[in-house]
Amino acid sequence: MGAVISPSCYTHLYQRRTPLQWAAKKGGLAMVEFLLERGAAPGALICEHLTALDFALMNDHEECVMPMLEKGTRSKLETFLNKAVRFGQSGIVCLLLEKGMDVDIKGLDGRTVLQNALMVYKNHHVLKELLKSRVGAEGRTFDRRTALHYAAHLGNEEIVRLLLANGANASAKDITGFRPLHSAAGAWAAYFECRKDLVENRLRIIGLLLEKGAQVSNTNVFGWNALDYARCLRNVGNHWRIVSLLEQKQD
Repeated sequence: MGAVISPSCYTHLYQRRTPLQWAAKKGGLAMVEFLLERGAAPGALICEHLTALDFALMNDHEECVMPMLEKGTRSKLETFLNKAVRFGQSGIVCLLLEKGMDVDIKGLDGRTVLQNALMVYKNHHVLKELLKSRVGAEGRTFDRRTALHYAAHLGNEEIVRLLLANGANASAKDITGFRPLHSAAGAWAAYFECRKDLVENRLRIIGLLLEKGAQVSNTNVFGWNALDYARCLRNVGNHWRIVSLLEQKQD
C-alpha cells in the first residue's frame, strides 16, 4: 500500500526515530539496504540531532554505514568525516578520504579532522592516512592551536615527526601565546603524564622542536616560557630531565 518510511511511528520525544535510524542502530544491513532502495533519507535528523549514519557509527556497524555513504551529499559526508574520526572508525575514514572529502573542515568544537584524531584516540593508521592526504598540518582551532600543539602535549613522538615533515610550524603560537614547546614541557600539568617512557618521548620531541627553530625563551601572554612550566613539575617522576635539557638549550 506504499507505507511512509521516513517519519517515525513513535510520538515520545526520545523515540522519534525513522525506520532507517532504528535499522542502522541495530545493525540490520538487509533492512538498511531495503529502506534505502525505497527512498529512505540517511541524513534525516531526529531531536538529538542524529542521523541514521550517526547511529550506525556510534554502534560500530560499519557494514551499515557503507551503503548510506553512497546516498549522502558531499557537505554531509564532510561533516561525517569528523564524526568518523572521533569514533575511531578507520575503515570509514579511509573510504571518505578516497572520495576526496575536505580534510580541513572543522567540527562544532573548532577542531580539524587531524586534531580530533590526535585528541580522541591514538590510531596511527588513520593519522598517517590523514597526513598522506595532505591534511593541513597548520589547521587551527578557534583558540589557534595546531595539531602539533596536541601531539606535543600527548607525547606522541611519531606523529610529531610526521607533522614536522609535513610542514608544521614548530613555533606556532595559540591565542594566548602557548607554543608546541610549552605543550611538550608540561604547560597543562593537570593533564600531563610523567611516566618514564613518556618522559623519554618528550625529551626527543623537545629535541625535534628545537631543531626546527623552537626557542626556549618564547613566552606566552602570562610571561612564562617552556622552562618555567617544566620547573613546576621538577619533582614529578623523571621530569627533572626535561628541566635539565631545557636549561642546557636556553638561548
